[in-house]
Amino acid sequence: MKKIMKHLVMLLMVTAFIVNAVGCGAEQPSNDNTKETTEENKNVVLKVWLPSHSDSENKALKEIFEEFNTSTEGRVKAEYEFIPRGNTFAYEDKVSAAVTSNSLPDVLMMDGPNISNYAYSGIIQSMDEYLSDEELSDFVDSVINQGTYEGKFYALAPSESSVALFYNKKIIDAAGIKPPTKLENAWTWEEFLEAVKKVHKDGEVYGLNIHPDYGTGEWMTYMPTPFVWSNNGSIISEDGLKADGYINSPEAVEAMKVFQEACKYANWQATPIELEEGRAAFTISGTWIIPNWENNYPDLEWGVTFYPYGKTPTSPSGDWSWGVSAQSSHAKEAAEFITFITNTKNVVKFCQAAGKPPARKSSFEIMSEWDEYPRSVLKQQVLSTARPRPKTPAYPVVTQEFASAAVDIVLGADVQERLNQAAEKIDENIRRNYK
Repeated sequence: MKKIMKHLVMLLMVTAFIVNAVGCGAEQPSNDNTKETTEENKNVVLKVWLPSHSDSENKALKEIFEEFNTSTEGRVKAEYEFIPRGNTFAYEDKVSAAVTSNSLPDVLMMDGPNISNYAYSGIIQSMDEYLSDEELSDFVDSVINQGTYEGKFYALAPSESSVALFYNKKIIDAAGIKPPTKLENAWTWEEFLEAVKKVHKDGEVYGLNIHPDYGTGEWMTYMPTPFVWSNNGSIISEDGLKADGYINSPEAVEAMKVFQEACKYANWQATPIELEEGRAAFTISGTWIIPNWENNYPDLEWGVTFYPYGKTPTSPSGDWSWGVSAQSSHAKEAAEFITFITNTKNVVKFCQAAGKPPARKSSFEIMSEWDEYPRSVLKQQVLSTARPRPKTPAYPVVTQEFASAAVDIVLGADVQERLNQAAEKIDENIRRNYK
């Protein structure tokens, strides 16, 4: 834990260095070649970086990249590098190092919540010049929202992710509980807590599993934030530069008290397969759990329902996205590459390999499996309730402080006091590094 927190501190220091190096993000770094028209150029080579995914995803991506290379008939070639990441920040570290050494690739993949930070810091450039409104209109709203910073569009995702309430059907059926399958019937917090309490049996079955990562990664931000949003609260101001009055607002405090109450029925020392073994009734998890269950637990009877809400149904979203490096002298060809790999056909191919919902509406029309339960629940969330993580150039510190607070709240900390502490630390960091 100490090692990971030390790493996060180093990541924040690198981010601060990058911000200062580009003039606090006021302008992207000048590069006379950035907007260069290369229509007469032949044999343009694009350097492409992306984190290594699962074997099936990597295979699909390699095939898509090679199809692009074939389609250009030698005019443009993508040379791609899969960078091991695992549960570390190795990929992000490589990007940060490349910024300082002026050796960024032409195209890079980035996690959704990092887009605002990368745009602000001048790591990526706007793609507005290369993407038409018609092209973007086929993408779900959450992806457009995620990829936009200060009115400009920077990064395009082929897939979406969503978090929902999954359950062990045998346990739920035995308790006579019928979770909703239509969004208009989604459970409120009260209905959710009632169901969790009903199936909880001390020493036998936990009412809830939250897959805790103890604040060492993105999960303890990604998973609880909908509690705040669905209560009409927020984590940070709209401009992403103030936490006090937002992360510790009455709406946020009330929401995190509900989260704290729900977690009383969860095992903080849970094993990854607690629900699969019948020792947990419900679990808050993401779309990625479905392929795992279908491939490795074919006899498991499971179901899924919507993320519970306070005042407005809300679900978390955000996935890895493609952007053009601000250091690229082949921005036009880089955008061409991104447009190709995120076209309808290739989104279908990648999402079928990944088991994720597509980010394109036209791809949903082809992937009929998302029209039927249980995937239909997740499709409804992607289309209707999805919201990306807080959009702020200070996201590295925001996620660190919110996740840390969420862990302490689960362990019984006073919610108001703990969120006040988080607001103070975030705002102090923003004052030092982002204004």
